[in-house]
Amino acid sequence: MTGAAELIANIQVELEPINQKIVNHRYLTALEKGEVKRESLTFFAAQQYHIISRRNRNCRNLLDRDKRYQFARLGNRRWFVKGLSKPLSSGSSLHDLVKATG
Repeated sequence: MTGAAELIANIQVELEPINQKIVNHRYLTALEKGEVKRESLTFFAAQQYHIISRRNRNCRNLLDRDKRYQFARLGNRRWFVKGLSKPLSSGSSLHDLVKATG
């Protein structure tokens, strides 16, 4: 195994208990059973939208403040910022959820 592949495999093993907690969370179980009220789902969607939009803004601000940052030097800044906006863009799962729940 290469160094990168081994690192990824190790990280996946280390994160598996956390992944199982997420997959088996009672909210997701209730959601799959149709037991979550629409108001609760609307609130959840709004929270996620707010969290992601703030994260994106903060990352953009960090990139703008430090022009010596690797992404700026390597010309990857535009790609990185564009990637940040994908979870909120039209057609994304989160965008569709927010739109569907009002």
